Amino acid sequence: MFSLAQYQHAIREERLDGWLFCNFHHRDRITDDLLGLDESSLSSRRWFYWVPSSGNPVKIVHTIESGSLDALPGEREIYTGFDDLCERLRAFSGKKIAMLSDPRLAVLSTVDAATADLVKSFGIETTSAASLVQRIASVLSPEGIASHEKAAAALYAIIHKAWDFVRRAF
Repeated sequence: MFSLAQYQHAIREERLDGWLFCNFHHRDRITDDLLGLDESSLSSRRWFYWVPSSGNPVKIVHTIESGSLDALPGEREIYTGFDDLCERLRAFSGKKIAMLSDPRLAVLSTVDAATADLVKSFGIETTSAASLVQRIASVLSPEGIASHEKAAAALYAIIHKAWDFVRRAF
């Protein structure tokens, strides 16, 4: 479940201006998962979702699919063509942002090269979102921690019983 406060806290911890998500035809399942988007929804046009370190997110969507990010908080900006999309992205010029692109982690590099180049062409500094993904998706909830502690207790009990069995056998 997407939590704006959690994402913005993580972005601030990484000293970034924001995190720019993008997707097209649901090619990026990591983005869909992180934002809690329905993979069966229509996605025939490229969209961007800007999560700033503070303030309101921005949904940049094509006019044909203007409701594609309605499940997410933020202001909607609609573009009608490539030049219009470029104007919307140019607004992030001079910012340091995270994107799902990392030369060391192919599994995390879901942003296509053309989109990454387009974003950079507007004077936007991009960095890997790997640490943000770890902060968001790899942190156990209190329930997850409790489940791990219960499993660990069971494993230690099994180990003690196994060693007792070995001791009695000799």
